[in-house]
Amino acid sequence: MSGGIPVFWVLVAINALFVGVYLNRRIRGLAPLPAPLSLIAQGLFVAVNCLFLFQEDAQRYLNWLTGAY
Repeated sequence: MSGGIPVFWVLVAINALFVGVYLNRRIRGLAPLPAPLSLIAQGLFVAVNCLFLFQEDAQRYLNWLTGAY
């Protein structure tokens, strides 16, 4: 192994953060996020879950961005 963290675990962590923040706000009874921030958060959540579905592509693009080819 190259010693890097697999993309799968990075995506799991990001999803866990999103769900954790959502549950925290629901449990504490806080007001919903403002509309623009809510749209950004939902878009990021959808993007992360799309990366779950296409892990090989995500790993290839991540390697390309980091120069690991």
